[in-house]
Amino acid sequence: EIMGEDATYAYQLIRNGYKIVYTPSAQVYHSHNYSLRQNFKRYFDTGVYRSTSELAKSDIGKKDMGQGSRYLKYCIRELINRKEYLLLINLFANTSASFLGYSLGKKHTLIPISIKKKLSMHSYYWTNPRTK
Repeated sequence: EIMGEDATYAYQLIRNGYKIVYTPSAQVYHSHNYSLRQNFKRYFDTGVYRSTSELAKSDIGKKDMGQGSRYLKYCIRELINRKEYLLLINLFANTSASFLGYSLGKKHTLIPISIKKKLSMHSYYWTNPRTK
């Protein structure tokens, strides 16, 4: 996989009869401070993952597809209510980079490998002989 190995592994466990348990007391802080270019590359890889992963094509993977648009609407509403217009511009720039990268990643089979290496955050993935 180009990314998402944790989700893919969890999916394989579930398919083999195991269960994933979420503990309410667990706390995780996960954050990235990506530039627009890095954000584009990350979402290009996400689009590739979504188009190739067995998990992403499954019913489990399809359930989370609407999360991004719901989150975006929430952010827009909150930033307008708080009059945070510069943050709103930043949100649109990052969302545009993400969407463009994701869309191109989903269509990666139409792109030459030499270009994919430049668009991808994980360029080494494209040198792997097992890569489609």
